[in-house]
Amino acid sequence: MTKTHSKILSLLALLLVIATVTACKKKDDPNSPAGCSGPAQMTLTGAVNGDYCLKEVTQYKYNDRLEISIVTSNGAESQMLFISIDGQNGQPPLTGSFLCGGDNPGFVQAGFHGANEEFFNATSGSVTVSQISANNFKASFSVSAKGYYDGQVVTLTGTVNY
Repeated sequence: MTKTHSKILSLLALLLVIATVTACKKKDDPNSPAGCSGPAQMTLTGAVNGDYCLKEVTQYKYNDRLEISIVTSNGAESQMLFISIDGQNGQPPLTGSFLCGGDNPGFVQAGFHGANEEFFNATSGSVTVSQISANNFKASFSVSAKGYYDGQVVTLTGTVNY
């Protein structure tokens, strides 16, 4: 074996070791808000408890109202977050806090598909928007929400950074 072949084999072996170590690195829990790399995270407490990292924006509209849907799937299970905020006088919503529930301009919904089909719709609370435009949306929310099918109540909190 020539010296050049030996160097190439040594380099390939080193690259293989680096690739193996990198692949074996402990990954963040995808459902942990602290390890969430998606555009949204939400936490439910109350009748249902859980932390969810939502990874894919499936809808974003910003005209006389804002609508954003963010989902994630884990096999047969999926979770969804939907937020809408009505504007005023035909104008899009701006930054600020928007009350949810009843005839208020804000709406938050968490949906679950799979073994536990349920939608939790905000009955009170608020969405606080720090940035909003046709291209981005940053907000936090804290609402009390009621299950559509079973009527159970949860507190739903989280953030969106899209």
